[in-house]
Amino acid sequence: MNKAISQKIYFLSFLCMVLLVFIHSYNVTDFPLNASSTIDEPLTLTNFIEYFLANGLLRFRIPLLMAISGYLVAYKQDVTYLQLVTKKLRTLILPYLLFSLLSLAAIALVEYCFMANAAEGLWGKKINTYGAYDFFYRIVISPMPFQLWYLRILFVFTIVYPAIRCCIQKAPIPLLIILFCLRLGFNSNHYTLIFYFAIGVFLQLKAINITTKPAFLNSKLWLLAVLVLITFKTFVAFHGKAIFGDYTGFVLNIIHLAHVIPTIFLIWFGIDKLANYCMNQRWFQSLSTASFFIFACHEPLMVMLIKPYVAFLGGGESAKFIAFFTLPLAMLVFCIGLNTLVFKISPALYGLLTGGRGSTKK
Repeated sequence: MNKAISQKIYFLSFLCMVLLVFIHSYNVTDFPLNASSTIDEPLTLTNFIEYFLANGLLRFRIPLLMAISGYLVAYKQDVTYLQLVTKKLRTLILPYLLFSLLSLAAIALVEYCFMANAAEGLWGKKINTYGAYDFFYRIVISPMPFQLWYLRILFVFTIVYPAIRCCIQKAPIPLLIILFCLRLGFNSNHYTLIFYFAIGVFLQLKAINITTKPAFLNSKLWLLAVLVLITFKTFVAFHGKAIFGDYTGFVLNIIHLAHVIPTIFLIWFGIDKLANYCMNQRWFQSLSTASFFIFACHEPLMVMLIKPYVAFLGGGESAKFIAFFTLPLAMLVFCIGLNTLVFKISPALYGLLTGGRGSTKK
């Protein structure tokens, strides 16, 4: 693979993991955000900034990573389907199950040490009262580190990759139109992210040039359009029900796609200088090995800490705003430190937990 593309992918993977932590620090509401989330809170300056960032400007991450994943899967054309699936079992499913188990064990320990007499556990039902189905549900179906859904979905996309590849070779445009419509109509459904995965496959199979900035990409104009769209989306999220009624969610989906897709272009073709600089710095090379630990370890710890941390800061809107920026920084330090510690204690265990990621770069 082209070295510039390889370095850019590595850099963006780390950047997306860092931004994920900031998105999960959103605290204006108690529920996680999706593209069509509406907010029943006042549209104050701090609430505006949090939503603008967490559900607007930073929302390019998963679509971009899905497109990169599709591109990489299609790039490895000398690998058989069985070899591909076997590798993904090691790099996706094994870490998924291990981190599900470890988070369950950690929360069980907290409940045993600090909540022995409590009627409920941290996640409702106490873990020491779990039955077989409860354990299966929390390990396989819905892990407490909820961000692990990404690994499960990516594995499913890998399984159906031959069908995607066949369709793209024979009828790419109809396929992408269908997947786009599904994404538009069901944006909160993780499986519709296959639209971006298919785009990555399309770019690789059709040998589309992704190193040279296209002539139609006017960076300043596109950036202005993205900022305007996200500003409008934020307004609709807070006040759209009065205007669009039951169609507010669909309107938000349209705006979401309208700003995410051009943002991916802006990031991919505008990050070269920063990526090249960082990839040549030892401090960045060291930090970036922690990408997977940042992804896998920041939740459910963030969920457990947000409310106590806001209360510690004094409560109220100002405290929430400060927590939105400072708690992720503390969590990043923790995850990077844990990444280093685990690798030093047992490189073999580290390799299992990360699916082999990062260990060769340490």
